[in-house]
Amino acid sequence: MILLTSIANADEDAVAKYRNYLPEQLLALSEEERRSSVPMMFSGAANLATSPHGEFIMQANLNSLMYDGFADYESAKRAFQTDLNEEPTGTLTVWQIHLLGYRASRVNMTRVSFFTFDFGGTMNDNWAVVKGAVTIIDEKIAYPINHVDIECSRNEGICEYRQIALTLPDENSWVQSYHVGEIADETYRVDFHPEVTRVAA
Repeated sequence: MILLTSIANADEDAVAKYRNYLPEQLLALSEEERRSSVPMMFSGAANLATSPHGEFIMQANLNSLMYDGFADYESAKRAFQTDLNEEPTGTLTVWQIHLLGYRASRVNMTRVSFFTFDFGGTMNDNWAVVKGAVTIIDEKIAYPINHVDIECSRNEGICEYRQIALTLPDENSWVQSYHVGEIADETYRVDFHPEVTRVAA
């Protein structure tokens, strides 16, 4: 755990150190420093920006994000920087180039079908069901992040709990896609009493 924490801190330090470098400044560093210290995403951004077709790719990325990258490249870059709450210099840093490419790549992600917004519940003497989304305090998790279905039967003495979740793409993850999956399908034996219901351990 200590080792993983140290690695995470080192990565964060490297991002903070090099994020405001311009592509030319990054490539001017020694090969040893780039190989041992510079985050790969920044090296990739610098290589893209200085490649023969790099400017065209960045213009296309800006266009895909609804900036006018082809007709007014300079203004589009400044508008993108402004939306990042950073100084609109018109010259993209390696961090901004990386973020531009990352955001543009998400525009063309495969669409996924998700469950309908089904919520509510009903109850009688022997049966109860409730459907909806779980909200975790401070994290504000709600539909369509997850959908829960709880059904209890007094006659059978059980409660069934099912939860489906939508996993969102994370910039730090190897997998850049949306995924819908069942994360819980559990059955509990329940002792029903007239005044109190106790879930059996």
